[in-house]
Amino acid sequence: MPIKTFEIEVAQKVIIKLDTDKFTPEFMEEFSDNFYAMYSIEDHVEHLAQLEARGILNDDFIEGYGPPQDMGISVVDTTVTEMQIIDSYVLADDIGNDK
Repeated sequence: MPIKTFEIEVAQKVIIKLDTDKFTPEFMEEFSDNFYAMYSIEDHVEHLAQLEARGILNDDFIEGYGPPQDMGISVVDTTVTEMQIIDSYVLADDIGNDK
């Protein structure tokens, strides 16, 4: 049986809390200078949600933010809201490689 490849689209809802007072103009400038150009708290929330959705948001340390507790960052909930197979196919290289 050939190996079949599936392309799946997954949508998630992520709820994040953070202490907006920690996101001072100085913090925002330093973060943008050293990591990514982000100019609003909403930019940071989207970035943090994307890290959580990818499963790489760490409870102990977040690069650019430090310990999340120090910034008042916490994930309240992460829920898969939709999952759908978009496509499936067998690659010619995978035929006969079903070890």
